[in-house]
Amino acid sequence: MLLFQLIKKESLQIFRNRTAFIMMVVFPILMILILSFAFKSSFSTTTAVPKLKVHYQLEGKKTAYQEGFVTFLKSLHKELGLEAKPSKNLAADKQDVKEGSLTAVLEVKPNQTINVTTNRINQQNADLINMLVDTYVENAKTYDSIETLYPQLLAKVKTRTVDYVTVRSTKVNKNMTSSDYFAISMVTMITFYGIMSAMNLVLVDYQKGTLSRIRLTGVSSTNVLLGKLIGGMLATGVQLTLLYLFTRFAMQVNWGDRPLAIMGLIGSLVYLSTAIGIGLASGIRNDVFLIAASNVVIPIFAFLGGSYIPLSVFNSALLNQLAMISPIKWMNDSLFYLIFGGSFNPIAISLAVNVGVGTCFILFALFSMRKQVTL
Repeated sequence: MLLFQLIKKESLQIFRNRTAFIMMVVFPILMILILSFAFKSSFSTTTAVPKLKVHYQLEGKKTAYQEGFVTFLKSLHKELGLEAKPSKNLAADKQDVKEGSLTAVLEVKPNQTINVTTNRINQQNADLINMLVDTYVENAKTYDSIETLYPQLLAKVKTRTVDYVTVRSTKVNKNMTSSDYFAISMVTMITFYGIMSAMNLVLVDYQKGTLSRIRLTGVSSTNVLLGKLIGGMLATGVQLTLLYLFTRFAMQVNWGDRPLAIMGLIGSLVYLSTAIGIGLASGIRNDVFLIAASNVVIPIFAFLGGSYIPLSVFNSALLNQLAMISPIKWMNDSLFYLIFGGSFNPIAISLAVNVGVGTCFILFALFSMRKQVTL
C-alpha cells in the first residue's frame, strides 16, 4: 500500500505538468505528419535494386564449381549491374566491407562452399548478396543431384539458359511507408525523452525537501526508488499509449500483429530511459547541468537512431558506425524487424542493452540514495 502511494505521487507529479505532458504527445504527432509527408517518395512500395560491389577469391585449384560461380557473377553484372572483381588482398577487402566501401567479400572454397562477409551498415545490400549466393548454391546442388541420379539428362539441363534475375525491382508483402517509419521512430525518441521526466522526479524532491520528509516516515530508499521508477514508467506509458492510438487509428500506421512483443520491447526502452534519468539525478543534483546536457545528448542519439531522417540518405559509413552507440537505433531496428521482417535480428541485443544498462543506473541511484541517508 505504501509503494502504491509513492507510485501515485510520482506519476501525478508528471501529469500535473500539463504543458510538458501535452507537448510530449502533440510534438511527435506533428513531427510524424511533417516528416512522413516530406519523405513519402523515399518509401515507395517498389524498391530499385541497389548498387552492389563485391570482391571474390577462388581458393585452391580452380574447379568447375568455381568457374560456374564466376559465370554467375558475370550474369549478375549484366542483369543487376553488380561489380565483381577478384580479390588482391583479402584482409584489406574485409576491412573495406567493415567500413562500408565494399558490399561483400566472397570466398569460394574448393569443397563447394562459399564464405560471405558482409556488414550491418546497409542491411538491404547484405540481404541481397546472401540471397544471390544462396540462389547459386541451390542451383549447383540441383545440378549435382541430377548428375548423380540422372546423368543422361544432364546435357539437356545444361543447354537451358537460367534467368537468375528477371526484374529490376522487388516488392514485398509488408512495405514500410514513411508514416510507418516515422511513427515508430518518434515513439522511440519520445520514450528516450522520458529521461528528463525521470530526472525531474528526483530533482524536484531535492529542491522542495520532499525526499527528506518521506524518509522521516521510515520509508526505505528501495521503496522510494521503486516508486519513482514505476511512477515514471507509468506516466511515459500513458503518453506512448495516446501516441500509439493516434498513429494506429488516425494514420493507419502498421504496428504489426504481435502487440505483446512490441509492448515488451518498448517497455524495456521505457525502463532504460526512466532508470537513466533517476540515476543521473540521484548522483548529479545540478539541475541546470543535467537539463542542458540532456537537451544536447538526447537529440544526438535520436539523430543517430534515424528519428529525424533515415541515415541511409547520407550514405555515410562513419554515421552508420556511430549509430551503433544509440539505444534508439537498436530499438528502431528491433521494431522494424518485428513488424516488417529482415535477416538480422537485433532484438536480443536491444533487450540486453536496455535491461542491463538500466539496471546499472538503478543500482547506482540506490547506492547514491543510501549514501545520502548515512550522511
